[in-house]
Amino acid sequence: MNGYVLRHGTQEYLHKLGKRLCKKGMKGLWKKKLMIYITVCEFFKHERNAVSANNLKLSPDSEIRNADKKEDVRRCWLVFQELRPHVTEEEFVHRWQTQREEGYGISYVESDGVIVAAAGFRVMNTMAWGKILYLDDLIALATQRGRGWGTILLNWLQEKARIQQCDGMHLDTGYQRHAAHKAYLRNGFELNCHHLAWKAS
Repeated sequence: MNGYVLRHGTQEYLHKLGKRLCKKGMKGLWKKKLMIYITVCEFFKHERNAVSANNLKLSPDSEIRNADKKEDVRRCWLVFQELRPHVTEEEFVHRWQTQREEGYGISYVESDGVIVAAAGFRVMNTMAWGKILYLDDLIALATQRGRGWGTILLNWLQEKARIQQCDGMHLDTGYQRHAAHKAYLRNGFELNCHHLAWKAS
């Protein structure tokens, strides 16, 4: 591996392969070399993901729009289904119609005619936090992740919260969504409470 510049895909493959081999009991000098390589891959992966939000801007062929019509909402479903795979397209549209009456809205980023990221949110008043913008959903297409679309949309929503004189912005996120956690923390969010849920039978 020495002396070669590896493509990102190759790095990812060797990184996963190295972890598997180490778990199987690989010993000696090769194990040490492999662990060093894994560490280097982790470092560059972190550096690649830690893009400053201040450097992210929409390209000339991209823009943020509001999904005000049913046909626009349907176009957003391809992005939303990656975050909400249990919701069918028809159920997605139905839920949007219901939640819209409660102040819910969808905004999305479109690039070259393709919706690459989308967010569902609402502005609400609470006893605990005052007036807030609550982020229900934020997702970028899997094929577009790492390009900053989600962060651009998140920053746009943060500015929207300021314009509407909100006291802050809040959201819930799954424990397993580590990449999302890092993105939120990089953009000024804090982990400050637990979300509890009870299912009615």
